[in-house]
Amino acid sequence: MPDVNVKLFADDTNLSVAGSSLTAVKQLANDSINRLKYWLIVNKLSLNIDKTCYMVFPSDTSNSIRLIIDGQEIKKS
Repeated sequence: MPDVNVKLFADDTNLSVAGSSLTAVKQLANDSINRLKYWLIVNKLSLNIDKTCYMVFPSDTSNSIRLIIDGQEIKKS
C-alpha cells in the first residue's frame, strides 16, 4: 500500500499512514493496524494494546480519528 509504511525494530513497530482526508486516514489506519495485528499473530508475536498509541500530524483538533483493535480504542498520545 503506497500510503502505509511499517518499520520493525527490535521490540517496537511503527506504522505510518498518509491520506488526503481525515476520513481516509482513519479508515486506512484502522485497516492497517488490524492487518499488522494479524501479521504479528501469524509470526508468533503479540500486540500490547496497553502500550500502543498514535499521533496525528497535523494535529486532529476535531478528535475525529479513533483507532480500534478488537473493540478496544487505542490511546492518543
